[in-house]
Amino acid sequence: MLAGDVLANLCLLAAEFDSMAASALAKQLDALQPEKRTRRGQASLLFDDREAEKYDQQTIYEIGLAGFSELCRHDAAFRQFEQSLFAASAKSFDRELRTQVENDDLDQLLSRFMRVLSAHYLLKAAAKVMEFFIRRYRYGSCSAGVRLS
Repeated sequence: MLAGDVLANLCLLAAEFDSMAASALAKQLDALQPEKRTRRGQASLLFDDREAEKYDQQTIYEIGLAGFSELCRHDAAFRQFEQSLFAASAKSFDRELRTQVENDDLDQLLSRFMRVLSAHYLLKAAAKVMEFFIRRYRYGSCSAGVRLS
């Protein structure tokens, strides 16, 4: 009977451990959701730290899209990036959840965009787009090799 009690206790402990591990994993996965991450100390080109924290992903996307639309009015060459860098799916893009190949492809795309942007960099619209790139694509922190040409 003693061995049966020990076995029963071990089964209970194993079940409790599984429950705790699943709960911890669920919390970690939840924390990875981009909309639930803290924006404290958010890098920003347009806003100071306190102001930058107030803007969610949707707002930053809209700011970037407004800048992009204005740039397209100045130069049609920007239109080639509409379905990639400025697609609606860009709102939820997260570099940390992408493969190295996907991030390398993004860096190449950003580099091409920056070459076109270089002729318009002093426009306010360029700053809006750069704000979006900094916040959404982590331009500058993850894209170390991508610079203006």
